[in-house]
Amino acid sequence: MTDNRNRTAPEIRKIFDVHGGSLGGTGCVAYLFDRKGMIVLASQQAGAMKEEQIMEIALENDALDVQVVDDHIEVYTAPEGLTQVTGAYEAAGIAIEMSQVSRFPQLTVDVEDGDTVKTVLKLLETLEDHDDVQSVSTNLNFQHPSVAQVLQNA
Repeated sequence: MTDNRNRTAPEIRKIFDVHGGSLGGTGCVAYLFDRKGMIVLASQQAGAMKEEQIMEIALENDALDVQVVDDHIEVYTAPEGLTQVTGAYEAAGIAIEMSQVSRFPQLTVDVEDGDTVKTVLKLLETLEDHDDVQSVSTNLNFQHPSVAQVLQNA
């Protein structure tokens, strides 16, 4: 998200270099990710009656998937269907916590070395903090036990 690629590209390249990585060409790993719309419904929506209504709205509006995750519900759509599904939930009076198009990895990779975990997490944090970076996507599995152990020791 920049108005000056000639300034931003070297800055991003430098961030990768400092953290032991390298910047690939535009779109070189895009095939590893699927673009999907994601709607997170407020946690108070849980309940048998509401869940049934949520599933019904999802089916009627061609949502791809509905998942109950801990205390909230996630609805996945095609990117072009996000506005329609979001509008249907709003019209039904169902509160929406978040609605956005994101990239989701097709395959995930476990990182088992503690030093690599620290380096990658620092790289991702630095990229997210950069003013011209809109979003960062990764295919790393942060649920792996080595990540939890590294974060506890940090």
